[in-house]
Amino acid sequence: QEASALHVVIPDPAHLPEIGLEQALESAFSITSSFETTGDRFQQVSGNFDGAGISFGPAQWNFGSGTLVPLFRHFEDADQAALAACFTDPIDYQEWERILSRQATEQIRWADRISTGRMKQEVVEPWRSYLRAVGRVRAFRAVMVETAMRAYGARVLDAVKYLQKLAPEVEINHLRCFCSLYDLAIQQGS
Repeated sequence: QEASALHVVIPDPAHLPEIGLEQALESAFSITSSFETTGDRFQQVSGNFDGAGISFGPAQWNFGSGTLVPLFRHFEDADQAALAACFTDPIDYQEWERILSRQATEQIRWADRISTGRMKQEVVEPWRSYLRAVGRVRAFRAVMVETAMRAYGARVLDAVKYLQKLAPEVEINHLRCFCSLYDLAIQQGS
């Protein structure tokens, strides 16, 4: 009977193996995105509830922080045809391209017009479906992960170096601390 039972073994925290930087970044990315999103983190789309315009994906890239446009430019570089195919109406895709080329204040105003629901947390159709379609493209998911790891990971490493200068005797060697710094980099941009 016992052979078919499921057992969970939780190792003693004092004897956990060390993990490398890449695994720490992946853990931090997963933890932060779980707080930022619900459901499929790559398809998460939020309206202008916070004044930043549309927020998209696991790191909630948005117009206000200036992070959404570069992300979409990376998508275009990866596969422009696949990006265009996410927009079932070519006129809407042209509008999206025009919005991406505008100033952040205009982008946020546009996002405000397509935001709906309680406190403008949702995005109206067809824009919600378009962005969710982008989040389903495997190549774009890879771009999101790479972008989050590179951009925010570099900021975390800068923060660790800064903290080590302030207090060289304090080691930042706990995953919880590293994840907190990663979340801070996403939330504050630095």
